[in-house]
Amino acid sequence: MSVLVEAITVVFKNSKIEERIQGGVETIRQDPPNSTFRTDGLLCAVGFMDPRATEKFVKTLSAAGLVFIEDGQARDIAVLDQHRGLTALCDWVEFTKLEDGTSCCWLAGHPMGELATYENWTPHTDLTFNEKKAVDSLKFIREEDNLDVYLDLETGKEIFHPHSDSNLLQREENALTFKTMVKNVYEMLIADGWYSIVVKTKATDPFHLVMRYRNQLCVVFVEVDWQGRKLTAFTAERKDRFLQMAEEFTATPLVSSFKVTGELPDGARSVQDTERSNCFEFTSNNAAVFQNLNTGKEWSAEECDFDEEIVLSKWEIHDFGIDIVKRSLEEEGHQIEYFDSSLDAAPHIVAVINGVKTNILVDTASYPKRTISFDPDLCRNLMDFSAKNGCDFKTASVYIASPDDPFDPENQLAVPVYRGQQARIRYEGLEVPPLIKDG
Repeated sequence: MSVLVEAITVVFKNSKIEERIQGGVETIRQDPPNSTFRTDGLLCAVGFMDPRATEKFVKTLSAAGLVFIEDGQARDIAVLDQHRGLTALCDWVEFTKLEDGTSCCWLAGHPMGELATYENWTPHTDLTFNEKKAVDSLKFIREEDNLDVYLDLETGKEIFHPHSDSNLLQREENALTFKTMVKNVYEMLIADGWYSIVVKTKATDPFHLVMRYRNQLCVVFVEVDWQGRKLTAFTAERKDRFLQMAEEFTATPLVSSFKVTGELPDGARSVQDTERSNCFEFTSNNAAVFQNLNTGKEWSAEECDFDEEIVLSKWEIHDFGIDIVKRSLEEEGHQIEYFDSSLDAAPHIVAVINGVKTNILVDTASYPKRTISFDPDLCRNLMDFSAKNGCDFKTASVYIASPDDPFDPENQLAVPVYRGQQARIRYEGLEVPPLIKDG
């Protein structure tokens, strides 16, 4: 097997990632730095066009314990150029250009084999920006994967280029416009009686809202076209990932697509500025303001069975438990630096407690799970990671039960917690991790 080498490509061994990063290759596959991740089972590769983005990713891998250059040779991480190959001495990577011009590399000592590429890869692509292209024929439209995306007005094709300082203002305006539209969609749902679970305001996020209406859970992708610029590109790859996440959440996938007109007022820096100036007008791009991707039709309350008892999904229970711990820490006056309710995240919360940065691992038990037992390998990895970075490490156990459940593991009458119904909660604060308790 071999992996595609395109533009500037960072390559690293799967075995090293499995050793150094919790969740291994799957962790990077689920949350890559851009959409070009590929692996042949032995090597992983991610492509970049911006040297700064390349450097940032190499530093991320180095922080996880991989070594880039040691004694003049690439040890765990190799960087390759599409045309020139390896940029430093390396004895574990082989590189070649195929007859059709495609470049690839593979783990030394293994056959080259079949080429591993990323989804929607187009063969025979030379990702070199044409600096001689007349500025008048290019239109900046959006930011994607840490690149500026231009529309070539002569060919109608999109061209990718490393970030330019001249587009900084446009990127900021795009981001502010998108945040304003997410807030508008959020307020539409809240006005109709929806309950907010998660709100994300970056155009590059895989989804933007998770909302609940009685016993119905929906995950929403907001698509915005502002003055001919697509601020969110809902590609086939993003759609597939969005549908996968909706299935994981046991939620209905909705897309809310808008065409926005109007100019930002001078000096606008916040959503409050745009709302006060009433600078935008927007119309739905579809007949359905909230299109249900499962049916291809508008989401309708009339088609829902609100009497159905729907058990909380694994993700809902997990997110609920993290929210309980986060709110408790905030009420105690501690600063939350970061939290992530993804099922494969670790840590789930990073907080500053009494001046010390603390990594917190949360587990939540709800019927049929009755007890909590933290994975010792995961705890050991987080303990080592925290120690290396001068942080503390704590665990948090949250128990959620139906109102009549006495939290008795032996209780045979326990029932699930249903979506939209009340629940009992037991949480007694942060804990010393089991490995420390056991010595």
